[in-house]
Formats: sequence, C-alpha cells, structure tokens
Amino acid sequence: IAEDKVDLVLGPSIDSVTRAASIATEKLKYPMLSTGISSSDIWKRNHKYVFGVYSTAETYFHGVIDLALKSNLRKVAIVNEDARQKGMQIVFQEKYPVRATDVTAMLNRAKGSAPDILLGGSYEPDALLITRQLKELDVSVKLLAFSVGAASPEYQAGAAALADYVVGPSMWEAD
Repeated sequence: IAEDKVDLVLGPSIDSVTRAASIATEKLKYPMLSTGISSSDIWKRNHKYVFGVYSTAETYFHGVIDLALKSNLRKVAIVNEDARQKGMQIVFQEKYPVRATDVTAMLNRAKGSAPDILLGGSYEPDALLITRQLKELDVSVKLLAFSVGAASPEYQAGAAALADYVVGPSMWEAD
C-alpha cells in the first residue's frame, strides 16, 4: 500500500485471504473493496475500511425462494452441503461428494420425491454435471437454481440450451 501509493485496494476473491488482507487495510486505514467474498464472518468484525459488493452465502437463495413462493411452488429438493428451511416443505436433501463425477443415483432419489424446485449449492462443475444429468434422467422441475455455478460463463457455454431458465442469486440487491 505504502510502496505503490494506491488509493484503493481491490480485495481478493477468497474469503480467508480477504480476512487476512483486511487486517492490513484496517491497520493502515485504507479502503479495500471486496468483490468476491461470500462469508458473512468478515462483516461481523465491524471493520471500517472494508466494503463489499456481493450478498453473503446465507442469503444467496432468498430471491429464488421468494420467486418460488410467488409462483406457488412449495416442495423443494435440495442437493448441497447445507440448507435452511424458510416455510417450505423440504421433500429431499442429500449431500454429494466433492469433485463428484456422477450424481445420477442422488438425482433419481430426488426425482422420487417429486420436487417443484431443485436448489443446488454448487459451483460451476457440479452445477453443469447436475444440469446435464437431470436432462439425461428426464427429471423435470419447475425451478432449477444454483448458488454460484450457473452464473459462470463456463456453465453457460457447457450447458448451452440446458441453461435456459436456470436461475441463481443476484449479488446486487439492496437487502
């Protein structure tokens, strides 16, 4: 900061690295714009010089859930590492392994629960795998959403037309 005489620090996109960098920017009273972190932990530290633009992971699906409720969709299949219930009937929930290459058995179990919505807490490779295998298995849900994966250009390119009508969180909402 002092050597390069910068006016603003653009923060790292990884939570743990951002937490470490924030110690320096706070000490030096230098603004840091964090553009990629999703953890809410850093905001609990009451830093005065760290600013963010993304919503926190805890709120990723709030807009999707609101959309589902407005569309009278109530039965949810969740395939991710963790989930929160918000007045909806969770009819299926299962974790899948890191770096999964086949989730057909899990998706068949989800299909058996007849969900209206499938929410995936998934980065791009998993979101693409799930999207493709849903099509292969002829699993049809009224709403398919991923926490992060669907927003990447690689997902869009890899899923092609299968990406149509797949949704995810918006990072630009006021609350």
